Amino acid sequence: PSDYYATTFKADADWKMIDLPFNKFERRWSKDSRLDPKKIRSFGIVAYGRDHISDVSVSTIEFYY
Repeated sequence: PSDYYATTFKADADWKMIDLPFNKFERRWSKDSRLDPKKIRSFGIVAYGRDHISDVSVSTIEFYY
C-alpha cells in the first residue's frame, strides 16, 4: 500500500464548512513524521468505513498553512 497522511471528519446531509488542520493529519503505513504542507503534491477525499453508498460533494477547497 501507498504511504499517506489522513485525518477524519463526520459528514451529514447538510452543507457545512469543515476545517482540517494539517497538524491533525497522521502518517499511515510508515514511521511517524509530521506533514509538511509545502510538500503536498496531491490529495483525495475518501468515504471509508462500514459498507454504505456515499455521495461526496465539494463546493470549494482552500489550503492554508
